[in-house]
Amino acid sequence: MATKLSSGIIAFSKSVAREIAHAILFLCGQRSSFVTGQILSVSGGLTMAG
Repeated sequence: MATKLSSGIIAFSKSVAREIAHAILFLCGQRSSFVTGQILSVSGGLTMAG
């Protein structure tokens, strides 16, 4: 289930490791071969908080 943080952002704590692993696999794979000079934030929206 989702856990609501004090800032109002919903974080899915059970899937954090899995989501980070998916991001890493994406960046290591062929589908990201055209991605250059980008920052991929895998934070569940936490870094978007004002």
